[in-house]
Amino acid sequence: GDSAADGTISNKLRSVTINVVNESGKPTDELNGTNDANTPVVGGTLEAVLECAATAAAECEVSNYNFTWQMADAGTPDKFTDLNNTNAEKHKYIIKGTEQNKLFRVHVTPKTTKATPENKRAIRR
Repeated sequence: GDSAADGTISNKLRSVTINVVNESGKPTDELNGTNDANTPVVGGTLEAVLECAATAAAECEVSNYNFTWQMADAGTPDKFTDLNNTNAEKHKYIIKGTEQNKLFRVHVTPKTTKATPENKRAIRR
């Protein structure tokens, strides 16, 4: 694709969506106050789903990107803090017990694949 010959990924990622995958039978009105399947609850998994330009499908692999999961309280929705994601699949995050009723987002950046050029010295003869 455009500008990709040197290992740079640019203008490939169109959007990022967070899918919620909860454990079977969750959430429930009784335990969580809702039965909306898109409500993240403890033990559920948040998964970043990448949408790339149609011409750049190969660059849309999650292995080409870094993922930083962040969380905020509903009362302070502009103060996100980074989460320590211990999941082997970094595009997924498992919600812990202290993270119920929080706001989540994910920051996605391309991994650097462009090699740094060697320093060249001028030779005077």
